[in-house]
Amino acid sequence: MVVVVIVLVIGGFLSFVFWDWLRSGTGTPESNSATIRNVGLLVGAAIALIFAIWRSWVAERQANAAQRQAETADLGLLNDRYQKAADMLGSSVIAVRLGGIDALRGLAEQYPERFHVQTMRLLCAFVRNSPVARESCAGYTVSEEGEPPDDVRVAIWAISKCHAENLGLEEAGQSTLDLGSANLRRSYLPGVNLSNASLRHTDLSSSYLIHANLTSAHLDYADLSKSHLEDAVLFRATLSNTRVARADFGGTNLSQANLIGLDLSNGNLTRAVLINAILNEVDLTGSQLQRANLARVVFNPALLADVKANDADLSGAKIQGGNLRRAVLDRANLSSADLINANLTEASLRRANLSGTYLRGANLSRTDLTDADMSGAGLSFEGQFPATGLRQSQIDEARADRANPPELDGVFDAVTGEQLMWNGKPLER
Repeated sequence: MVVVVIVLVIGGFLSFVFWDWLRSGTGTPESNSATIRNVGLLVGAAIALIFAIWRSWVAERQANAAQRQAETADLGLLNDRYQKAADMLGSSVIAVRLGGIDALRGLAEQYPERFHVQTMRLLCAFVRNSPVARESCAGYTVSEEGEPPDDVRVAIWAISKCHAENLGLEEAGQSTLDLGSANLRRSYLPGVNLSNASLRHTDLSSSYLIHANLTSAHLDYADLSKSHLEDAVLFRATLSNTRVARADFGGTNLSQANLIGLDLSNGNLTRAVLINAILNEVDLTGSQLQRANLARVVFNPALLADVKANDADLSGAKIQGGNLRRAVLDRANLSSADLINANLTEASLRRANLSGTYLRGANLSRTDLTDADMSGAGLSFEGQFPATGLRQSQIDEARADRANPPELDGVFDAVTGEQLMWNGKPLER
């Protein structure tokens, strides 16, 4: 109304100022009246336009208010659905608990911005504190083999699916999956995605975790004994002081993983990838490392006695002072590896790549070097710190580039005491 009054006032003022012209202008009276009529139409059109804009603004405000009311009502309904689903997890009937898990998963998938993080926290808490078996808890049973009940397994799969789809929301909210100390013994979880999850002190013994995604997972002090982790991904995972007795790591990706204090003796790491893994205080005695990739790995100490590492990649590895007694390293790649002062007594290095390998001070008693490539291998350093236990006959079975034979200065035959000479075979072309 204020705008309309202002327009009328301006129109009246302009009419007063130009009244004489409107009354006696150069045109005929008919032209003056037409001018007045046009001015009136213009003023009326302006008023109508302002009124239309005002009506549109009012309608938009009403629509927005109605939408906000609808959203508030919908939000209330969603919150009510969430609360009811959460309450269902505490039911004594397993079918009700399963329904609650499914309802929560649906909310997290449909409205991830609002419900994903809190649903993940709730389901993780449910897994950590699953219902206690008791006679009065109808519908809840634990198998004779101690496997997790159906509701716990379904909750794990719901966590895995939602976690894989909305990892960005968890990172933005600085939220992680907390499954620490959960009892997941004998779980069947092939391909499960629990990347970045906290699994400290979690019991996963005898579990089936092939192809599982455990990237950057925290498994410190967890129990993985007798578990199947074939082809699983544990890139950058931490497994310090984790129990892994008789666990199967065949084809597992453990690159850059922290394996401090693990007892992997007699374990299966065939085809495993451990590039740049931390292996401090790790016992690999008697383990299976065929075709494993341990390039640039630092062993401290290196407990590798009786390992089977045929065709393994140990290029650039630090195995200084390591115990490789009776190790089988046939066709293994040990190029540029550090084996200074290592014990290779009775080890088999048939057709192994020892080019550029540091073997100063190493014990090579009865080591099989048949067809091993020893091009540029350092068995001494300017006549000092020579390798020990070698016989001329052993060296004669090895191979090397004619232009780059191994360094044998100061290395003497263990029986005759004579300076070893390079009479080995040339490299095969």
